[in-house]
Amino acid sequence: GAAMFCSVLAVREASHGDAALGSRILVWTFAGAAAWFNWVHAPRGVDHAGAPQFFSGMSLSAAVLFDRALKQTRRAALRARGRPLPTLFRHWPGPRRQV
Repeated sequence: GAAMFCSVLAVREASHGDAALGSRILVWTFAGAAAWFNWVHAPRGVDHAGAPQFFSGMSLSAAVLFDRALKQTRRAALRARGRPLPTLFRHWPGPRRQV
């Protein structure tokens, strides 16, 4: 429930071109907590080899995929408004790449 609400907030912010850093941090916090919970409570034993890694990894992979989609949503919103796309090394010396 709470992670879903945070993800809705993040999508709303990103669709308006905002960074959504606070909401993204909350999504990652809930994903990390879910990964820990899944690791601790995953079935163990010979018949369940790799279960803790799988269940915790799925929580983290969902956060990775969501974060990538969120960045694409923000870039599309910025592009639609004619605002410059954010780049990490905007003032880095050297050849510039056209986006």
